[in-house]
Amino acid sequence: MILVPNQFRSACRGMCAVTTAAETTSHKVVDIEGLLGHFNSHADMDIGGLEETLRALGRGMKKKSQVHAVCGDDRFRRLLATIGAKTADLDHRSLAAVAAALSALPTSSTPEIIELCQRITVAAIKTREKFKPTALASLALGLASRGSKDPLFIEMVKEDTLAQIDEFSPSELCSILEAQRRWGVHDRDLTEGAIERLTDEIDRFTVTDLVRTLEVMASLGLARGMLLRRLSALAHDQIPQFTPPQLVDILRSLCKLRFLSTVQIEGILEGLGDIREALKTPRRVSEVFMALVSTEYYLSQELRDNLMDYYSQLRDERQDEGVQLGSLVNMAWSMCASSIHSDLLYDIVKEIYEAPPPRNRDILAKMIEVDKAVAVEGRGAEAPEAWRAAFGEAQRMEIERTEKSRLHFELLDALDALRGARGLDIRLDIMRNRKIGGYVVDFFDEKANLVIEIDTLNKPTPLFMKHRHLRVRHNCRTVAIDYWIWRRRNRTAEDQSIFLRTLVKEALQASAVALRGKYYKGYLGNYCHSNFTVSVSFNDQSNFVTFGMGQARCDSVAVTVSYDKAEKNTFKTKWDIWNNGRRRTMLDTFKTSCYLGNLTKHADDDDGQFLSKITLEGESLEVLLFSDLSVVFRAPLVTTQHSARMDGS
Repeated sequence: MILVPNQFRSACRGMCAVTTAAETTSHKVVDIEGLLGHFNSHADMDIGGLEETLRALGRGMKKKSQVHAVCGDDRFRRLLATIGAKTADLDHRSLAAVAAALSALPTSSTPEIIELCQRITVAAIKTREKFKPTALASLALGLASRGSKDPLFIEMVKEDTLAQIDEFSPSELCSILEAQRRWGVHDRDLTEGAIERLTDEIDRFTVTDLVRTLEVMASLGLARGMLLRRLSALAHDQIPQFTPPQLVDILRSLCKLRFLSTVQIEGILEGLGDIREALKTPRRVSEVFMALVSTEYYLSQELRDNLMDYYSQLRDERQDEGVQLGSLVNMAWSMCASSIHSDLLYDIVKEIYEAPPPRNRDILAKMIEVDKAVAVEGRGAEAPEAWRAAFGEAQRMEIERTEKSRLHFELLDALDALRGARGLDIRLDIMRNRKIGGYVVDFFDEKANLVIEIDTLNKPTPLFMKHRHLRVRHNCRTVAIDYWIWRRRNRTAEDQSIFLRTLVKEALQASAVALRGKYYKGYLGNYCHSNFTVSVSFNDQSNFVTFGMGQARCDSVAVTVSYDKAEKNTFKTKWDIWNNGRRRTMLDTFKTSCYLGNLTKHADDDDGQFLSKITLEGESLEVLLFSDLSVVFRAPLVTTQHSARMDGS
């Protein structure tokens, strides 16, 4: 299967022109004053000239000051009014072209823009029979991008798309689906018809078709496993054909769809090459960083530092025009999720809070987690009142959405069936959409302090940072259910019950299970390299535990911690680690070295010892022991405990 490059599209497909040239080619400086002056002296130009002037102005407004100046210019308002006066006489192609030009303007919809959109809508409905797929898709997306939501026009787009669906190209179908998303409407027949058509066309996809299909599936949270498997495999096989911006789009989309594997990440990173050559904007850098952090991909210190340093450099270079709010939020979330509480983070958070809060649900959801992270794990940075009000409204809307979610009803039924299930020591009493510590959780059992959530595809972030905060700050037990595992493994009610019982029982019994015998082996989850090993030696006479850690690519390190009988199951650092002449704490070592290896416990007696938490240099590292003798280091970067450090001896 070969992806067709965009320049070799078959003419019969009539596809919308979609290009990444804005990010891959040098920009020509647009003379905004010259454009407005030319229009002022040639106001009688035809619609083609007016549309091109409008499009060129959109390309030229790069800075906020330019946007404000143009929107406040009487000549710009006259340009919009002149186009509006001609709409009744325009053909379908010209109407679509003007709508597309309006959508490219980097400004919110002014009264003049709204009025022009209304005129275009009226004219389009009158010439409905003239619209073919290319023009209809362009018109729908253009008007939807400007917030135009005429019910008659929305119904027209749905009906005419279904009537001509076999004539739509993949990119045109993506435009229709994206327009539906922006209008806030969902038509099952239209969505299913579009997905079926996209699946049929996949063997003839162009590079742009693949990228746009993944983008629209991610934005809509469309869980179509068969189509996603084919798209992700095709993307991986054809990586050299994609431009760097397209590779970032693929990375971001698969991440949002929870469909991004380590193999795919490494293939895309290899395809990107030097990030300073491949990623030209702060938005692209933050998208890559967030995708890697969200999937808990192992980030080397070098790559992590390069991404942050390069982002800081690009941000400094754009002081005049500013950085997009979404990019700042992505970067702040990624740093908080990685427990990187640096000056850069707090500088970014400060800049975010200086802006008015947006209505974008994803941005607000991410900032709720950032707000809690800086409060729980960092220095603290109080959100302004307007942002706190926006957080509350976003959570209220999220509660309304999940209250109607079929998936959440399905999970609730499965949890109800679990009440008093054999193997559980308690009877679950589940509450929905409970607020805990500033968060809203899907399901909560107050008696067990148990949080259960499903990581749905329309959540803008994974659950691990939120659950980390709930464990650390509120001592919650947490269960995060992977969406795709739930879908693939739970075909019957019995399957669901077994699956949930295992997860819940594991969470309830995670405090500790005594280890028996002399030698046990476990694993460190996904926190260690495959060639990284850890050994733990218990000496019960001296109440000391020695951790020995080694990795082929770095020096071996060791630390001995003392067992404090007064605080059962708690260990404190006895000696610091010195590595290459530099003082390092135990947690530093885990942060920089740990990522799949073996853990071996050597016990000097038959009973052995077990622990549920290690306190190291005032920082805690949660260790969960299970009856199958596997050992999981869950969330190794957790809150600081304000206890005094023990003196070395």
